[in-house]
Amino acid sequence: KYYDSIKDLTFQSVFSSLSLNTIREIKKAHEEWKENNGTPTIENIKGYPLLLELMDKIENLKGDIRTNNFFIRLSTRSAKDAALYSKNFNDVYNSTYEKLKQIDPENDSNNKLISLYEASTECLSCESGLDALLLLISSDRIQGDLTVIINEYESKNNYNPEVDIDTDFNIIIREWGTFEVKYEFRAFVYNKKITAITQYNEYCYFKTLEPIKDQIKDFMIEETNKLISNIPFDNAVVDIILVYTDEQDKSDSVPSGYKICEIN
Repeated sequence: KYYDSIKDLTFQSVFSSLSLNTIREIKKAHEEWKENNGTPTIENIKGYPLLLELMDKIENLKGDIRTNNFFIRLSTRSAKDAALYSKNFNDVYNSTYEKLKQIDPENDSNNKLISLYEASTECLSCESGLDALLLLISSDRIQGDLTVIINEYESKNNYNPEVDIDTDFNIIIREWGTFEVKYEFRAFVYNKKITAITQYNEYCYFKTLEPIKDQIKDFMIEETNKLISNIPFDNAVVDIILVYTDEQDKSDSVPSGYKICEIN
């Protein structure tokens, strides 16, 4: 609903509607995968023809975005919990943890939380339609949304179980942007005014942000206030990532650019 109004400030996105039977197959494949858990593979979707079609569709649609890798989500939310089952999760976690131990050996619990954050973010990067499907079928987080959509369409007066129909529920392919997780924030807007800012992940402490927190606050208030006039909501939660611009020296303490992840 708001994508066009922030297109220049967010990640390039391509939308495609899901059919009702495709949604059902995602749920069935998830239920089957849950019986064994573990890292999902193509074997988990081979018995689902509509998921194989969706995999090919995503493969084609990813060509419409600027980056080779991409992020997959649904109209309602992403499958971010599924990153834990990625084949790369342990490697990313361990690599990050070893680096942090060298920098700050006394804060082991915080190092582990940041490593978890880094791995959970990086492992959402998809290279193929298969990667995207494996995230969807191994996510508990999205299953309730799928159930709501199925129930909504089945309850309509003209519902015919013999006919598959396109829904208004989308799969969204978004360009992938690598970023420093310490610069991921959430801003709260009420009556068109920003009322609060928090880290996206409040469980992690980033020591390097302490001396520049006022600069970050001032930058985010200024930019969010500009943004508010362009979105069709009086009240909203805005997820924002601060990023270095192409012209900016990365030795600067605060990034001077930003990307909007989503608005709720």
